[in-house]
Amino acid sequence: MHWNYRVVHSKITGSGDRVADSFAIHEAFYGSTEDGRPHSVTVNPIAPFGENAQELQKDLERMQKAFEKPILEYDDF
Repeated sequence: MHWNYRVVHSKITGSGDRVADSFAIHEAFYGSTEDGRPHSVTVNPIAPFGENAQELQKDLERMQKAFEKPILEYDDF
């Protein structure tokens, strides 16, 4: 199994049944599916993290690569 960062689109219901679009970075997890699509994503968006400035920068660079892939729909999971 492996993972990467992906942009995920979801709908958020607010007050008064107002629905808004949300786009965020999530971790996407892949198994042995033949179509190459992830089988799951994290429930909550992911914040960049590093134990030092260099690690934080590398994490942000990995997140940037998510914009090179198709946007996933949260409801598909």
